[in-house]
Amino acid sequence: NKLIFIIIINLSIIIIIIIIIIITIIIIIIIIIINLNIYFIAIKNFAITFVIFLYLQFYG
Repeated sequence: NKLIFIIIINLSIIIIIIIIIIITIIIIIIIIIINLNIYFIAIKNFAITFVIFLYLQFYG
């Protein structure tokens, strides 16, 4: 009985650790995606600003 109890505790600890690792990986992926979105928005805004700047240089 004790052995079964110890095995169950060890399994539950392993499962908790795996869940924590999975959650951590998901959070890291979400942060990376958010950062990429911010990066793309910045590039897009820069491109728009640059196009407007060129437009004003030629036609302003």
